[in-house]
Amino acid sequence: MFPPFLVRLIARSGTRGHPLSCKDIARKTGRSPKWVTQMSSLTEWDNVTIRDAKAFLDGTGALERGFARDREFVLRSIAGHTKEMLTHIDKLPRRERAFLDKLSGEKSHEIAQIVRKMTGLQ
Repeated sequence: MFPPFLVRLIARSGTRGHPLSCKDIARKTGRSPKWVTQMSSLTEWDNVTIRDAKAFLDGTGALERGFARDREFVLRSIAGHTKEMLTHIDKLPRRERAFLDKLSGEKSHEIAQIVRKMTGLQ
């Protein structure tokens, strides 16, 4: 399973892959956008309750899509470049794009480690 920050970075809805904003995720979970932002910044699930984890995964569409599809998406779209993975967020409002760009920049090392583990290139 991916850590919360990566689940947030690849959050999208439906089969067409429309990006989800914090407000979209908050609306789906019944939580506040601030809660979504806090969850999005986490690097691990260790201190997250099962209830919060399930709400976050439901809200981001991860449970609906399945982890195999997310794994495929990450492997296919990263191709060694974090920015390429995030092309789907270009459709979001500027402020939301800025938040996700900052998040991906801060977590680029962790993303690279996850990809190396997934591809066996440790």
